[in-house]
Amino acid sequence: MTDISENRLIWILSEQEDLIAFLREDLLTETIQVKSYSQHDLQEIKNEILHFTPDLIISCHHKLTHILSLANREKIPIMILVSEHESSVMEAYNHFPVVKILEMSHPYQSIRPVVSEFFNDLRNHARSKILFIIPDETERNIFRNISQIYKYGATFTETYARAEELLEIKPYDLVVVNVDSPDEDSEFLLSNIRKQDANLPVLALSAGNRRVMFHSLYDLGVNDFLHIPFDIDELTLKISCLLRTVLSMKAIKKLSELDYLTQLLNRRSFYDQIMPYINLSRRQNLPFSIIMSDIDHFKRINDTFGHDTGDKILIESAKILRNNLRNYDILARFGGEEFVIFISNVNEINAMYVAEKLRKGFKDTLNDRLDKPITMSLGVSTWSGGEVDIDKLIRQADKALYVSKNSGRNRVTHFRNLL
Repeated sequence: MTDISENRLIWILSEQEDLIAFLREDLLTETIQVKSYSQHDLQEIKNEILHFTPDLIISCHHKLTHILSLANREKIPIMILVSEHESSVMEAYNHFPVVKILEMSHPYQSIRPVVSEFFNDLRNHARSKILFIIPDETERNIFRNISQIYKYGATFTETYARAEELLEIKPYDLVVVNVDSPDEDSEFLLSNIRKQDANLPVLALSAGNRRVMFHSLYDLGVNDFLHIPFDIDELTLKISCLLRTVLSMKAIKKLSELDYLTQLLNRRSFYDQIMPYINLSRRQNLPFSIIMSDIDHFKRINDTFGHDTGDKILIESAKILRNNLRNYDILARFGGEEFVIFISNVNEINAMYVAEKLRKGFKDTLNDRLDKPITMSLGVSTWSGGEVDIDKLIRQADKALYVSKNSGRNRVTHFRNLL
């Protein structure tokens, strides 16, 4: 059976008892609560909407008249059920939070896949950052309603110039743009979007010749095209498909950035993550430190207890280090049993304190029932001004780590003490 997100409250409004019975059986699960109304007093329904705030209202077309404004104000999405001869009512609901219009005729067909898809999109795409560049106010209102339904992190602008400013300020997951503005150069805008981010999806809208616009917009790097006037179902489907692609690309990017075993950053992504902090430290003349750490006698552990035990120790080591650092300190697996940590706005004395805290926390926590506690050696280097050479600082911390291991292990050494 198609999955629906947990803990949802769905309301059904209809005077057709057989339809209500069918939908209740179709949708009701242990995690889905279904309330149905047929002959209830209108004021009672309004009061209960305010009290319970359902996640979705499924209503027959003729039952909606008196609750649309309330649902719109409370940002409650609606699916409208229509008979075959009512299927042209979509335009009347453009300004309301309507998810979909569904044709329901005998024999009734399951709407569970449609409801499931809506909740899945709601869960996966909520807070997706979308920039809507829409000069026409009526169209902007339609997109505002769609954004309210799916809880997008939407930004709206009427002009291309303001859009370019916004794109420079923060990243977006998707751009939706009407390219028909008579006073602005859409080709220039689309070219600039591609220069800034070659992978940013763009959905273009136009009332121009469908065939001509299709080819010219794709040549400018547009990912998808929608002809005006557009169908709301087609619009939401295109947005959803583009956001799913974004979600997949983010997942792939995240996998490429992480060490598969410990789920920490890998070496390459460590360098990417620390650069903004290094630039900030350089501009504001704030110190930062590098800590290199290594599990003592790890090869002996692998040889004695096997690689499964070694892997468990690496995973637990990553957790211990993470739990003893600030949220914004950057931790990565550098290779083998070696970890690297970037701590911003921390001078030499405080860096040694942090490293000692890590050493003690590691020793006290990780024993794993071996013949003696597992320990960790650490080396520290600090930048406090001048030119920044991150590779040199890492080599210095690594050299200090080497001294810690050769001096009996289970200790911390700062590179400055070697000078």
